[in-house]
Amino acid sequence: MNPNWVKGMPSANPLGRPKGSGAGRNLLSGAYKVILTKPLNEELKTEFHMEDGATWADLIAITVAKRAIGKVPDDKICFRAITELRETTEGKTPDKVIAAGSNEELANLAKIMQGNSAEEEDEPSGDEQVENAGDVAFSFDPPDGKESPE
Repeated sequence: MNPNWVKGMPSANPLGRPKGSGAGRNLLSGAYKVILTKPLNEELKTEFHMEDGATWADLIAITVAKRAIGKVPDDKICFRAITELRETTEGKTPDKVIAAGSNEELANLAKIMQGNSAEEEDEPSGDEQVENAGDVAFSFDPPDGKESPE
């Protein structure tokens, strides 16, 4: 703390502490990254039929992929732990935007999110526009399975 600063004076650091600073910041994610990049021991490589140089991250990825096609039973994999590792080391997955309404309404929403006016005629419409909506994920779920009235 600055001994020359008096309450009511402008802050010498108006934005606060820089992100990532402070004792203990990023210790856990750093440790996860170290562990995930370590090579597997011979026992695990043999048990899971992994190649030389395979890492813990490789083992987790192959296990999740095998689970996706039903080759690994539910009780042999912990998605909460996998989610924790991924979100801590890589960040959270962006939220989905769920839109209900007609394809035209969804296309207009996509245009607005791209910074374009919903009334512009030059842009593609319908499904073509939604495919080009950028990094935003869309789910189209009409209420009660019906199209909304236009």
